[in-house]
Amino acid sequence: MTSKEQGELRLLMTMLERARSWERMTGSTPEASRVAEGSALAGDDRKSDPYQVSHAAWHALTVAVDNLHCLYLVTKGYQKDEKSIQLVMHVYSPYTLLRASLENAARAVWMLSPNDRKERIARRLQIEAGNAKASDLAHHRMGAQPTRTLEQRMNQLRSIARDAGIIESRIKRVTYQEIVEAAGEETVGNELMLILWQCASAMAHGDAWAMISLSDREVLGEATSRILNLRVTASTSMLVTSVQASVIMIDRGFKLFDMRRVKHY
Repeated sequence: MTSKEQGELRLLMTMLERARSWERMTGSTPEASRVAEGSALAGDDRKSDPYQVSHAAWHALTVAVDNLHCLYLVTKGYQKDEKSIQLVMHVYSPYTLLRASLENAARAVWMLSPNDRKERIARRLQIEAGNAKASDLAHHRMGAQPTRTLEQRMNQLRSIARDAGIIESRIKRVTYQEIVEAAGEETVGNELMLILWQCASAMAHGDAWAMISLSDREVLGEATSRILNLRVTASTSMLVTSVQASVIMIDRGFKLFDMRRVKHY
């Protein structure tokens, strides 16, 4: 392993250590999610009840941290001495965790970043619209009868929107591409974040283009019948960059949450 790769592994370990501290905070520190009366989030929660903005944002952050912490645990048993780090790196599975971490952190940033209360509430209701449709579809596929029909649930969301002064037509499902793109504008740039999200998704799906483009490859033997025998190994550079994107997004989400949960005088 080259000195460059060793440096990247040390950076990787440093970034994943943050997952441990975030996991402790989300798992055992109730005060971290408490919203103060008179805060922006307290006002959001009153107008979006029972689909509180703060609850949805905090839940998204805990899911993001949970996935990143799982990746930390995978690397926890690495061997380290003064000269080198030895670590078993999986080619595909880290990106399944990183995709989930990035998407959930982006959802929190997307909900919390607007300065306008109506926009924050509208985005919260859009998330719930997607949740309602997915839940209804799952019930029907299982042959079960939901407690409320999809139309009843959507009517409730439209009613909350009207009371908050939000145009009803905005209450519809939003895609993760839209969420990640908008959240990217709050962090490293929408195009870069979209690329990293697309790469993580493609690796999680096992797409051939991602394996070829994002992994380290070594040709074993001569090509026969236009077929190459390749040894595919994980790219430390790509993994470090993907972890960094998730860490940046989670960090931004917590900062926004803290900013909006404190009382404004």
